[in-house]
Amino acid sequence: MYNYDYKQLRFALYVRKSQEDKNRQVQSIESQLEVLEEHAGKENINIIKIYKDCASAHKPNNRKGFNEMLQDINDKKIDSILCWKADRLARNHIEGGMTMHCLEQGIIKMIKTPHKTFLPTDNTLPLTIEFGMANQYSRDLSLNIKRGNKTKVNKGGWCHIAPQGYVNNRLEKKIETDPERFSTVRKMWDLALTGQYSLQQICEKANNEWNFKTSKKKNTGGVKLTTGTLHNILVNPFYYGYIKAGEHQAWGNHKPMITFKEFEKVQSILRYRGRKAYTSQSFAYSGIMKCKVCSSMITAETKVKYKCPKCGKKQTAKNPKICSCGYMISHKDISKGKFYTYYHCSKSKGECNQKSIRKELLDKQFESFITSLEIRANFIDWAEKWLKYLEQREVQKEKKDKQTRIRQIKDLESQLSRLVDMRMTDEIGADLFKKKKEVLEKQMIILKGKNHCRNTKIQEIREALSFIENLKTKFLNASNKEKKQLILEIGSNPTLRDKKLLVQAKRKYLTIQKLRVHKNNKIEPPKDYSTSRLQGNLRSCYQTWCTILDENETF
Repeated sequence: MYNYDYKQLRFALYVRKSQEDKNRQVQSIESQLEVLEEHAGKENINIIKIYKDCASAHKPNNRKGFNEMLQDINDKKIDSILCWKADRLARNHIEGGMTMHCLEQGIIKMIKTPHKTFLPTDNTLPLTIEFGMANQYSRDLSLNIKRGNKTKVNKGGWCHIAPQGYVNNRLEKKIETDPERFSTVRKMWDLALTGQYSLQQICEKANNEWNFKTSKKKNTGGVKLTTGTLHNILVNPFYYGYIKAGEHQAWGNHKPMITFKEFEKVQSILRYRGRKAYTSQSFAYSGIMKCKVCSSMITAETKVKYKCPKCGKKQTAKNPKICSCGYMISHKDISKGKFYTYYHCSKSKGECNQKSIRKELLDKQFESFITSLEIRANFIDWAEKWLKYLEQREVQKEKKDKQTRIRQIKDLESQLSRLVDMRMTDEIGADLFKKKKEVLEKQMIILKGKNHCRNTKIQEIREALSFIENLKTKFLNASNKEKKQLILEIGSNPTLRDKKLLVQAKRKYLTIQKLRVHKNNKIEPPKDYSTSRLQGNLRSCYQTWCTILDENETF
């Protein structure tokens, strides 16, 4: 055993634990410090500074404390290192090579652990082996984790902390709904689906009215909802049942909170909100119409006309000014004038010959369009009978379809198993195996996805019927913001040309109008859900309802 004069050396005491390790680390920072400080006291080691890191050493330049220590070594503030094990210093070739180079050149005069000592004059092979083993351990660990994640995702499992509204069941290792937050997060989606609430408004409602707090974790959570957290919720496909974990993706086993169509609708609303420009005035139809001639957006502005109280001269200025007669026109004088709102082409794509239109004229045209779509309560009652009839039909059909898909999935799994056997016996090459395996897995993902998707067509028709019930009254009593959202919901690509509104109703609302013919004939659905007994006009009505369902696949 050698005796060293440690008093001549200036030691850095370095301790590290990985973020991933947390409390599972065998030697935590506290226990490492305790052991090393005790060892330094026994050996009379001169500790100049202590460096701490709570980060993985697998990736280079990921540790603030280590980088600071290397800088102090190069600045000759310290010349030796005391650590628990050599693998605390590096688990990658770059930082391991830098440490080895400093030791070989004598810049680092000693690397000491409680059990080993490395000097510039020693054979570098033992230290090289320790760094190499540490690096290989990290690589193997990374590969094992990725392989495990892929297997878990393919089985519909989730590899991370459960999103808001869900909880991790650590005993059964699966995701379950959070009984405290699931319904509240669903209400956030409902508000987002209306398109009438900003992220900030939804957060305020959740925090102030629902007393929502995020899921409490060990070091995070238990706080009010922020717009950032809400945005992460609204763009996460996990909520409609689809899992994405790195490069792996599949349908999950958890209970979806929303449908895929609802998810797509929210994404569309978020994209629309991201394009909107700020304006201090709110107009009902600006930002949703285009000029039919030049395709520029239709904008709006308010004009005012009033007379000077002193000389009677007509004025149009919106802000206080001095009249030519010397009278100072105030805000109060302006407020007594007549205000007019005009809609016109913004001419953002060049010159355009289209003239402006008064708000009152445009109001009448939108009102006429909405009146053409309106239905009454007695029609809703009649339609509900047909919906209940078709709902039963859809349940029976979905049950058969699901059984068929289960058989198809089992058949694909058998094909995949045979394919693996053929590869193991070298009957097929690696490239062909990979190609056919991807085809089979893709088919299974599609079939499993259909099993996870709820058929919501009938419920969506109910919601559409409810939406256009007494639609004209809703429109007349709506605010500018509500009118805009209502038009976006029922209309498609509204344009303006020669002061005439051109707007096409969305397909789901147009097809509902066709049912009025059958309502007038007072045709009722059969009570026993049997299609074989349908005769004449009744069969025609049945076919129309089925057409409605098929046409509304894209609600």
